[in-house]
Amino acid sequence: MPRISEYSATGPADVRSVRAAGLIDLAVAAAVAMLAFPFPFVRATLPLPLFVTSIVIAILVFDTAYRTMSLRIWGRTPGMYLLDLGVSEARPLPLLACATWAVAWTAVVMAAVAGLPRPIHPERGLPATLSGLRTVSTRAR
Repeated sequence: MPRISEYSATGPADVRSVRAAGLIDLAVAAAVAMLAFPFPFVRATLPLPLFVTSIVIAILVFDTAYRTMSLRIWGRTPGMYLLDLGVSEARPLPLLACATWAVAWTAVVMAAVAGLPRPIHPERGLPATLSGLRTVSTRAR
């Protein structure tokens, strides 16, 4: 079984797979945020609106850090690995490009929650446009 960081681009990624990988990664980041953030202590000290805001901010921060470090270390996130996706650029990826890609993904997630159109396209979407990292398929043909 190949390692998560061992892959090569075989063609363009489809939009459905990219969206699904993004949702998987958001779910993992939210779970980690829920486990790591001291919610009982924060709940006891903050009024409810600020508490809910702190939860949302914690999830977004963990999501951005999770995506940045996964992309920097492996060249793809675990969600991308599960759906045979990766980025087309040579590894190791620059930290600035990884962070830009992750922040753009966080912006896309916030837009989706707000009900705005989600510019998730492997080559023309917001993450690819801002960071220059195109999402490709790694599925063996």
